[in-house]
Amino acid sequence: GGGGAGKNSPKLARSRKRLAEFFFGPALGLALSTFAFSALTSAGMKEGMMSVGVKNTFKRMVFGGAFEGLRDAFGNMGQADIGTLFRMQMNRLMFGISGGDQAKVLAAQVNISGLTKQQALNVQSQVASFAALNAVLPSKVFEDMASNTEMFAKYAKDGGLNLGMAAVKARQLGIDLSTVDKIADSVLNFQSSIEAELSASLLTGKQLNLNRARELALMGDIAGLQDEILKQVGSEAELQQMNVVARKKLADAFGITVSELSRLASGELEIQNSDMKQNTRAIQVLTGVMLGFAV
Repeated sequence: GGGGAGKNSPKLARSRKRLAEFFFGPALGLALSTFAFSALTSAGMKEGMMSVGVKNTFKRMVFGGAFEGLRDAFGNMGQADIGTLFRMQMNRLMFGISGGDQAKVLAAQVNISGLTKQQALNVQSQVASFAALNAVLPSKVFEDMASNTEMFAKYAKDGGLNLGMAAVKARQLGIDLSTVDKIADSVLNFQSSIEAELSASLLTGKQLNLNRARELALMGDIAGLQDEILKQVGSEAELQQMNVVARKKLADAFGITVSELSRLASGELEIQNSDMKQNTRAIQVLTGVMLGFAV
């Protein structure tokens, strides 16, 4: 009995080894290949392997929303190169920004600001880092920017960096870029803006002066415009002392609703110029680290 078991043990060991080699060799490879083929075929069947191509089908399978976002934003699949897709995937992993929102902003940056995709993505990294450093969700900032890409044509500077910073400020105030856009359009409509300014001054007793706001809007300094409007709006306590008509006139002077005016009056910008200067170095370092991973 015992001697037989001892003689069979080498055979048993060899059998186990062969079994392990099969399951962790050919069998595992076959399983992974089958899974990859199944996923590739499933992705290809969505629009047809022949129309999309194997290479682009593989990109969509691996990068998902980033690939589809670029295709939809640019209208073709030629812009979905591996380098761009990888950078966008890094932004999604680090900051939670969807591929679709990144792609919409990227298309606006490239088509309107004339940047290369890599330059545009560098700007996006700066905006995302700035938002994260100031306790604002980068995903919400990019969602706002993606919904207001028409502002790039009107106000974008430095590849849209100014709009990114303005979007961060807007989030902290509880408003969005569409509200800021209304304010900018309103103060730049000089005749009606001056009339509304004078009317609001008479009814509220506030000595409004929107000349600086107009100047900032003309320069495309949207973040600076928000600072200036906050000064003109005044405090929440001042707003509460006004009657309904006065509040409406004050809101009209800025081209916004009374509800939006109330949010501006109750909000306090946490990002001041000094904070922005102090955070500049931290933004550069974080952006550099991210670029290092992306290379």
